[in-house]
Amino acid sequence: MCRCQWTKTTTEVFETGGFKGFRWSDGENTPHLPLHNPAEAQILDVGTRIELHDNQCHPALLTGWILTGTGILCAVTGFILMMP
Repeated sequence: MCRCQWTKTTTEVFETGGFKGFRWSDGENTPHLPLHNPAEAQILDVGTRIELHDNQCHPALLTGWILTGTGILCAVTGFILMMP
């Protein structure tokens, strides 16, 4: 069975445009800046450093590719069916 690799990093809480989020870089120095709804992030204090465990598996990426491919195929099929 394949197990996902988890990495541990330290992230900092930041605020922009009324939203709060986490700022960190992964093992490949790719910056991540996910924002959260203000109602959900009320307990986060800006500047607080938090230990974050990042999942290295990306099943959502595969699902995204599948759904994108399906959407393109449907659009092409629709154009073909509209032709006289």
